[in-house]
Amino acid sequence: MSVTMLAGGVARTEFRVPAGLHRCSDAVIVASLAYQIATQVCSDWFAVLLTSGGHGAWRGSRPGLEHPGRAVQALMVGIAIATNRQEARSGHWVVAYSCQSKEIFALWRDQDGDLQAVWEMGPPEPLLTWTEIDFGRQAHAVLEQMTEQQAKVDVAPAETTMRALRRDRARH
Repeated sequence: MSVTMLAGGVARTEFRVPAGLHRCSDAVIVASLAYQIATQVCSDWFAVLLTSGGHGAWRGSRPGLEHPGRAVQALMVGIAIATNRQEARSGHWVVAYSCQSKEIFALWRDQDGDLQAVWEMGPPEPLLTWTEIDFGRQAHAVLEQMTEQQAKVDVAPAETTMRALRRDRARH
């Protein structure tokens, strides 16, 4: 494991995970992620990011936040691996922990990094008994529900793609 300091003094811990859990590029993984978590989950968070090349990163929204315990961190890495292995489809899952509510969230982002679904998993303790298959089944149900909702409101594909990458490019 290695620790890297990011802009603003935010520490990122990196680790190895199985390669090929999804097919999204590293640029997509980080595109608008902080904004998406801050607006959809909470302002103070930790997240587990997995690259397609087999790297994982544990990232916080800002320095000085109280880290969740090692058991929660291990659980979040396990959830990220399970959801991406079982149900990445054409996108990827990011697992976030709210420092305010002490709950875990899984965010499914499409191949362009656009946030499409948020799964509020709740507090970590009940999730400790779940298996990889349990996480995969629930991730599947979340994505099926998202697909049904998009069909009901007749969302055009152009309305749900490239927002994250466009937002990131506009800032640079």
